[in-house]
Amino acid sequence: MVVTGMGACKAVRFPAALSLGADFVVNVEQDDPVEFVKDLTNGRGADLVVETSGAEPAIRQSVDLVRTRGRISAIGIPKKETVAFPWTRAMHKVIDVRFNMSSSYTSWDRALSLMAGTSKNLRQLITHTTTINHWKTVFDDLEAERGIKALFIPEA
Repeated sequence: MVVTGMGACKAVRFPAALSLGADFVVNVEQDDPVEFVKDLTNGRGADLVVETSGAEPAIRQSVDLVRTRGRISAIGIPKKETVAFPWTRAMHKVIDVRFNMSSSYTSWDRALSLMAGTSKNLRQLITHTTTINHWKTVFDDLEAERGIKALFIPEA
């Protein structure tokens, strides 16, 4: 499994990804993830690309990362209503694109079941535990990639 991200991910997100089972991390500001994946797969491309950022360049790049007849799982929500997408290139590769929203109770049940059944330490994903009074600092840290998930606890 290859996880990509920006340079800001080096301190927190990349180490967490590696400890949770990622085989490789790629800083997209330093290395070309498409070339990395092509080298890793002998030019074939990834079977599955999970796009979680919602960033337009990453959405477009997912088509180049995935193999012919591969699958893209779209999870990230873009800031804009519409984004440019290399439709013809995706058609020629016969890509299966699936859009996913995890806002139903069945999604939460499935996620909780998966979490309960793993031996991985998922607590490391919660990088901030504080009261709601510190929300601004937490949001700034998460936006700057200095954290992954936050848990707000009631004040005593």
